[in-house]
Amino acid sequence: MHQLKYGDSADRIRKMAKRSGGSVSIPDPPQLTAWEALLYTAFAELSTDRQLGMAEGPIPWSSIRRYAHEYGFDLSDLSDILRRVDGAYLRHQAAKLEKSSGRHKKQ
Repeated sequence: MHQLKYGDSADRIRKMAKRSGGSVSIPDPPQLTAWEALLYTAFAELSTDRQLGMAEGPIPWSSIRRYAHEYGFDLSDLSDILRRVDGAYLRHQAAKLEKSSGRHKKQ
């Protein structure tokens, strides 16, 4: 979620704030284990296969299957993990779209 919120801009934002005499509180990105880094790479690469329309669609099953076969992942494990991460990503994107379209209601 850190990448979704700050992207690659965290250091640039910190430097800009420091130059202007201010400060900003942006947490450091989490440190990933080797396994987590592999999964993150898989998610990032497979995200390019998703269908785009009015909103982003999920990563296609065929892409996950092909990736698992190509890189030697257990299909069941990879699919389970990526579907969970992809679901969180899609919910985040939907909330962001809703907020930017002005349909977000403040409570």
